[in-house]
Amino acid sequence: MKLSLEIQLASTKLLIYLVNDLLSFAQISAGKFRKEISVMDVRQTVKEVMLIQKHKALMMGIELSL
Repeated sequence: MKLSLEIQLASTKLLIYLVNDLLSFAQISAGKFRKEISVMDVRQTVKEVMLIQKHKALMMGIELSL
């Protein structure tokens, strides 16, 4: 159960990044883009991506490690 919740939270964070990127693209197209700088922990993001992909890989019989 804990793994499922962690995957869901990591997926949610990544989806938010994707939506924000799409919104930024729309603003660029409309000529109304303003850059917002934020702090991002690259190591944590990679861990979250690996968590999602590791689960998918295990379902396919592949072992991922970081």
